Amino acid sequence: MTNLLLGNNDVREATVVTNGYSGQYGTLAGANVNYVTKSGSNNFHGNALYWWNGRALNANSFFNNQNGAPRPFDNANQWAASFGGPIKKDKTFFFVDTEGLRFVLPTSTNARIPSPQFQAATLANLANASPASVPFYTSLFNLYQNAPGAGRATPLNNLGCDGFTDATSGLGITQPCALAFTSTVGQLSTEYLIHGTDRSEYWAQRPPVRALSHRPRLPSHTHRRNLPALQPGQHTAAI
Repeated sequence: MTNLLLGNNDVREATVVTNGYSGQYGTLAGANVNYVTKSGSNNFHGNALYWWNGRALNANSFFNNQNGAPRPFDNANQWAASFGGPIKKDKTFFFVDTEGLRFVLPTSTNARIPSPQFQAATLANLANASPASVPFYTSLFNLYQNAPGAGRATPLNNLGCDGFTDATSGLGITQPCALAFTSTVGQLSTEYLIHGTDRSEYWAQRPPVRALSHRPRLPSHTHRRNLPALQPGQHTAAI
């Protein structure tokens, strides 16, 4: 469940139609995925589910190992609970489902920060040109120095000065302007949904059907007549 309006615990049936569309699917091409949600019944039923996944169950990625980055912290918690039953037996039913997701997903990305030599040269220049701005830049550089993973940052191959050189500080000549490291900081995300349905059944009321049989009866005054036996070649006539 993520960015969906229908939860995993809310689905009773899922079907995929890939060809042979009928008129109910409109004129769009591609696969059609149909979901049937759960509903209540004449009995009360419910469930509760919980899933967990974390760093203890996962290995470090190939690229993190290649760049010397440690295995990052990740933690995924997902839960669901539902309850349904009758409002009026054989007539109306209800069903409620709630689900949630709270996870920390690490991302591996190449981060660049100012080198200590660049920071020292910048602050020295500001002390002469704009002393009032030194506290601001000092706080800014402290954020870079204390960033998670900054301790394993290494100089770029081209020193990261982009053509800039300074003979006094040696920036761009022998000293780097920037350092790089692989950041694996995770980002917290929380999602949840609550979904409810109600269903009603209407039965047509019809009078019971009773089977009747009719057997004709002969009138009480009917008499039987004794007829002579037929001879070969003779026929009877209706009386």
